[in-house]
Amino acid sequence: MPPNSTSFKVKVGSDFSQLHHIKAVVPRGSVLGPTLFNIYCHDIPIPLNSQLAMFEDDTTILTQDSSLDLAIKNLQISLNEITTWFQKWKLNLNPTKSEVKIFTLKRYNNPKDIHINNQVIQWNKKDDVVKYLGLHKDENSLPSSKLQIKSSLLLYTSIIRPLLTYACPVWAAVSPTKIKKIQTLQNKFLRISLKAPGFMRNQQTHNDNGIPLIRSKTQNRRLKPRLPQDIPPTDTEEPSSEDEEQSIL
Repeated sequence: MPPNSTSFKVKVGSDFSQLHHIKAVVPRGSVLGPTLFNIYCHDIPIPLNSQLAMFEDDTTILTQDSSLDLAIKNLQISLNEITTWFQKWKLNLNPTKSEVKIFTLKRYNNPKDIHINNQVIQWNKKDDVVKYLGLHKDENSLPSSKLQIKSSLLLYTSIIRPLLTYACPVWAAVSPTKIKKIQTLQNKFLRISLKAPGFMRNQQTHNDNGIPLIRSKTQNRRLKPRLPQDIPPTDTEEPSSEDEEQSIL
């Protein structure tokens, strides 16, 4: 059938069914396809105790709790709510292509089963990898606090601080009061990135992570006046006639 056709027929072996017309269709790969799909799924229910992540036709439900049993219960409730909406709008969930995975560093045994349309979804084993949007996730991929801190500092030093110190040779000679305002902004960014407790001093957050203060970072880059008498003569310069007369006298 042509790609833009609004009719179809089914082939089984060498036999064809009758021609059937499609009443509503969005051509695959069309420009409006993603926009129309987002409009179609705009009223999908958002579970109360879970997070819903959607990308095209991939749907992910995330639950988090200190109790594994409660997290599984919330996941099943959210899944039932989503399944009801899918059935209402003639969208089918494929249990054979659905996966459930527990991300935790705690030990657990025999978690409760998860069902889609009364069909059990097997839990992935601890060593199994779940693939989502090209990413392979397992239990070892849980972010550590040290990794989060390093990533936060990298984002700050590579993206935020260049914006704060942009054109610093021009404004580095301003009054300390104005420099202090920029320094206060850097302090806030660092404390958020490091999740620094209230008793930790700002000077300590800078020293422990090798982040210079705004004043020390910009003081060597400011523009300095260059008067003629400030420019040292080079060895290649020839003495003027006045200098020769003075030396003779």
